[in-house]
Amino acid sequence: MIVRMAEYQLPAYADVLSDGIGIIAPCGTLHAANSALALLLGYVSKEQLLAGTGDESIFLSPADLAAIGDPAGTAAIARPCALQTRRGEELTVTVTAQKRPDGMLDAVFTPDRNTAAVELAHLRTLLRRTQFHMAQTERVRAVGSLSGFLAHELNNVFGSVIGRAQLMQMKTTDERLLRECAYIVQAAEQGVGEVKRLLQFIHKSRQQYFGPMSVDEVF
Repeated sequence: MIVRMAEYQLPAYADVLSDGIGIIAPCGTLHAANSALALLLGYVSKEQLLAGTGDESIFLSPADLAAIGDPAGTAAIARPCALQTRRGEELTVTVTAQKRPDGMLDAVFTPDRNTAAVELAHLRTLLRRTQFHMAQTERVRAVGSLSGFLAHELNNVFGSVIGRAQLMQMKTTDERLLRECAYIVQAAEQGVGEVKRLLQFIHKSRQQYFGPMSVDEVF
């Protein structure tokens, strides 16, 4: 694929255009593409598009490819056709193509208005989900930081209480006072235990779990 891209380079300005642009072989495989065509077909980048399509035609119907690859060499202007997206869905576009002297096709793809609206709605839904997920992540991070700070302060307080109560136990022989100090130490140690359990719960909730997943869930 790297060799093919080296042989068939698109103009440098192709990536700033909103229409999808590609250089296509007579069999329908892509030899070069701009970023807009990659996004149109559901890929993150043109490199991912070229690697993902490989030796497969991007056209769903061989008739569409045959129509724009007319041996007569005439240009196909705004001809409707169906492309296959990364998710395996059908994308209706209009294509304007011109055959090159070497048999390759220079093609410009423009999505159907209805299709573009559906894709835009899908992207907006993904954006809202991403924003919600980011907000939830920030909340969890803030709660974790606040809880860690409070746990540290509480441990200091409980440690001070335990230390003072134990000093009092060492300085007195009064049975009633010794019992009261023991109750204070026991209550403070229970507080330390509760703080420790809170920190363990927060740590578990912030852990990341790794396992197999579909690449389609990422992009």
